[in-house]
Amino acid sequence: MNQRTGLTPESTQKFAFTGSAARTTDPISTKGDGVVLVRLWASTDCHVSAGPGTPSATTSDIPLSAGVPEFFLWPGSWKVSAIRQTADGSLWVTTCRSGSEG
Repeated sequence: MNQRTGLTPESTQKFAFTGSAARTTDPISTKGDGVVLVRLWASTDCHVSAGPGTPSATTSDIPLSAGVPEFFLWPGSWKVSAIRQTADGSLWVTTCRSGSEG
């Protein structure tokens, strides 16, 4: 458990993004359709979106700054997509649980 956030990472998917949108191969969580806490961390500035099926991020979607973790509550069955702002990079998508969850 991270002492600063009180969160425990469960699983992480990493994928590369370029000027064309890329996405996670698998859904955010294998634990079903319930809402899960998701931490995103990007190596370069990018834009992200999430949704069922095959989401495709555009530069009009949520901006994510490089090196700054962001947290979202999304259905576990969704996938995450990213596209670069100016430089190619990678996105880490980590599901988390609170330290009090079993």
